[in-house]
Amino acid sequence: MTRFLEKFAIGEKLEAHLHKSIFSISIFAAICITPFALNNFMHGRPGVGVTALIILIIYAFTAWRANNNRINFQLNAVLLTGALIAFFCTSIYQQDIIGLLWSYPAVTALYVIFPVRIAKICNLGLFAVVVSLTAVVIDIPIATRAAITLFIVNIACIIFVSRSNQQQQDLSLLAETDALTGVFNRLKMNEKLNSMILEARVNDIPLTLMALDLDHFKRINDEKGHDVGDQVLSVFGRLLKNCCRESDLIFRTGGEEFIVAMLNADAKTSRKVAVRIQESLAKTEIVPELKVTTSIGIATLNPHEILEELLKRCDDYLYQAKDEGRNCIIENIQPAADIVQA
Repeated sequence: MTRFLEKFAIGEKLEAHLHKSIFSISIFAAICITPFALNNFMHGRPGVGVTALIILIIYAFTAWRANNNRINFQLNAVLLTGALIAFFCTSIYQQDIIGLLWSYPAVTALYVIFPVRIAKICNLGLFAVVVSLTAVVIDIPIATRAAITLFIVNIACIIFVSRSNQQQQDLSLLAETDALTGVFNRLKMNEKLNSMILEARVNDIPLTLMALDLDHFKRINDEKGHDVGDQVLSVFGRLLKNCCRESDLIFRTGGEEFIVAMLNADAKTSRKVAVRIQESLAKTEIVPELKVTTSIGIATLNPHEILEELLKRCDDYLYQAKDEGRNCIIENIQPAADIVQA
């Protein structure tokens, strides 16, 4: 599967997962910081209490933005890192090594809240301030130990978060991918197609859907067996990916039926792709003495047309192609019975 398709498949789900994680850790951090801030006010350390209170407010603000899916990572990173630096300047100065101990959960929280690249930058600044202050306020041996242990925590967090993100990507892709053909299943098809319709209308570009159905597939299963049928589907899935553009989305909607969504593709472009699919299939020998063909219906999005109407029209053209004798292409209003000979 192309890199574009993989990113499209996982992008929205990962973003939603990230927002939920940010909301949870921000709420948790705010709850933990509240008694600590009050305790410092009560024991005559207003500087530590004020900076802790500022961090609490930033965490609460971050949770609110994450819950509304409106978080600005750069802005929140600047605010939170600045507040943490101010906190450690006062905390280490007033509490010595006790203030230093708070740097470890702070490092971890930054990796949980922000993308790894932003968290690295934030923690680099935090690392420099904490180690320098420790060397000046406490002593150099303690600062050396702090530098080593903070470095280890950073590396561990990077490895853990990177692996977790990769696992999340793999699981999301697996859930939305048809194992046999390697294309998308229909789990998120409507959601993705509606997003493409919105993008097409916002950018004033065409969107074309292509419905494909392998001809006489039931006969292949009955005569050659389901193993051969699975082999046909697997080869056809690879063929679709090779024939379609990198930006096209391919779905297996069930059985031997497929949908190809082509953004910024007019009728002429989509027809070329359809012909290329039929020609490639005609040249591909999946099983000796087995001729496999496909019927194709093509529909380009009309103004004010909703997804259900577009899909129905595309499906109608597909069945018209089957009525025309199969192994042909029917597009939009005018039928085009281009039969590709093996």
